[in-house]
Amino acid sequence: MYNNTNQHDAMEFLEFLLSRLHEELNTYNIPQKSEGQKTPQYNAHDKIPPLTEWEAYTERNNSVIANWFHGQMGSLLQCLTCGRTSSTYSAFTHLSLPVPIPDKKGKHVQLLDCLKELLKEERLTKGNCWHCPRCKSKRETKKQLTIYHLPPILITQLK
Repeated sequence: MYNNTNQHDAMEFLEFLLSRLHEELNTYNIPQKSEGQKTPQYNAHDKIPPLTEWEAYTERNNSVIANWFHGQMGSLLQCLTCGRTSSTYSAFTHLSLPVPIPDKKGKHVQLLDCLKELLKEERLTKGNCWHCPRCKSKRETKKQLTIYHLPPILITQLK
């Protein structure tokens, strides 16, 4: 990937490096299934608590890299027509933070302002609508991101 003359940015390389180190250091052993034992399956609409998701993730991802650099974020979608919700959880190694435009002239933007901008409620409309399973069509949607688990070392990238 990096043995050519193509340009790559520093964040891309850091992600690659942490990912490779994690793969090499991960001590997770895939459990052998006995006959008749099934892997639990979840539907997209199941309400799985973030802690359960995080415990399952850390069980499969056991390395010094995961312990120090991995966090968990959740995304909640809510149909604005019928109210149906769907939650998903994902692990992250860094947060790409948008830099908001200051509301007052001369005001400095703080890191906390960037974090609030990332986590503020978003409306999905037109081409970004969510396909609501209850309405059976694309609907305007409210999207809310939440950070459930911060790693001891949080890497941020300003967009």
